[in-house]
Amino acid sequence: MPTEYYRKQAKALLKAARSGDPASLERLSRHPTNYDPAAPKLHDAQLTIAREQGFASWPRFRTFILQSGLDDQGLAATFIDTALSDLRQAEEILAAHPQIAGAGFYVALVLGDWQRVERAVTETPALATGRSGPQNLEPLLYVCFSRFADGMSSRAGDLAETARILLRHGADPNAAFIPEDLPDNPLSCLYAATGLNNNPALALALLEAGANPNDSESLYHSTEHRDLACMNLLLRHGATPAGTNALKQCWIAKTWRACSSCWQPEQIRTRSTIAAKPRSTGPSGGDEARQPRPLCSTGAQTWMQRARTAERRTPWLFRAARQKSPRS
Repeated sequence: MPTEYYRKQAKALLKAARSGDPASLERLSRHPTNYDPAAPKLHDAQLTIAREQGFASWPRFRTFILQSGLDDQGLAATFIDTALSDLRQAEEILAAHPQIAGAGFYVALVLGDWQRVERAVTETPALATGRSGPQNLEPLLYVCFSRFADGMSSRAGDLAETARILLRHGADPNAAFIPEDLPDNPLSCLYAATGLNNNPALALALLEAGANPNDSESLYHSTEHRDLACMNLLLRHGATPAGTNALKQCWIAKTWRACSSCWQPEQIRTRSTIAAKPRSTGPSGGDEARQPRPLCSTGAQTWMQRARTAERRTPWLFRAARQKSPRS
């Protein structure tokens, strides 16, 4: 039966709450409707699951599931997981199952459906800050790590607006995913916006809300893109490359050495103006336009390898988070 997956989630939540699990009790308390923490009931858990998916009640959520035909393997959860790791595959799932676009709050987060998100957090403000959903993470992390937030995606602007809505409702701009096996290497929302997705609008929303530009990841990975808009944005908002791993990136390091002790954002030149190399003649016989090349002697191939390595890190870490979160 299509609703069985979510029924099992509700039963698992109820069982955990009755055993005194603090996180489960806190989830139930976000949606008070005659809720008795000393004696939680199944309908309390079902309402919580429905509200977390952006529906006002369990019957409305159940009706949506039946009408949309979502399968009992949790297609919505699979789509969310994929959207956090593989844009092309997520687009294929969405094309094959367009009805999934309306499958609740967390799908709306990764797609940038800011109108649905705004309605949900206005009705239930705690949704903007609480950890839940398929990955058991804060909502802002779903937005920033969504591959639909890629700066070249048609949804990039909608994801930035979604982030602004969550931030206005109290979301933490410094929220970060902390992998269980790498507790000293948190990956922040700002890292996702700048290093992973190269989305200046999303990065600006986070920085204006108070995100820390010196998180040891954002500046470093922002240099791995063809344009340096996010890197310059971080510098304008106080990112300090001195003494950080950002200096390991050859583009920044050589520019840093060139300007010695005076680091200014305007001294960081975009790739289109770095070390331009003229050619005497072009195919037509006239002077050919000056061609850009990276400062790094290792060349563009090494740069691309680094970018792909950084991109592969996130899917692995999110899969680890999914395995950690309780699912039945």
